[in-house]
Amino acid sequence: MIDMSKVKVTNIMADGSVCEDLSTYLDTHTLPEHVQRMIMGFIRDGRAIREQKSEVNHV
Repeated sequence: MIDMSKVKVTNIMADGSVCEDLSTYLDTHTLPEHVQRMIMGFIRDGRAIREQKSEVNHV
């Protein structure tokens, strides 16, 4: 099991810069449609994994 409290996410943008806060980045940039679809896919996949783990733990 991964200890999520020790996970650090670094947002490296396509131009190689590091973005500390994606909400700030999105104030001045628009993500391409395919990137938005990828992010939504990651969110859906993560939710499905959490739900599966939750079901296993409740059985």
